[in-house]
Amino acid sequence: MAETQGCKQCGMFVGEGPRYHPFAACLMMKAARSGDTVKANLRAVVKYGMDAQRAGVSLERAMRDLTSVRG
Repeated sequence: MAETQGCKQCGMFVGEGPRYHPFAACLMMKAARSGDTVKANLRAVVKYGMDAQRAGVSLERAMRDLTSVRG
């Protein structure tokens, strides 16, 4: 059985053997230090993208909206 591993940059658990996790997850893990927070944030991004696609929003607009700072 392969040894479990963490990302060398952020420490996030990435499973057995060589695995990849998104760079955004790495940044979130460095900031939040909570895998549950990272998973919830990534799920929210995916849901937003799927909802935008169903609504016919262009990829450019969805990315602009998603990355804009809201107060």
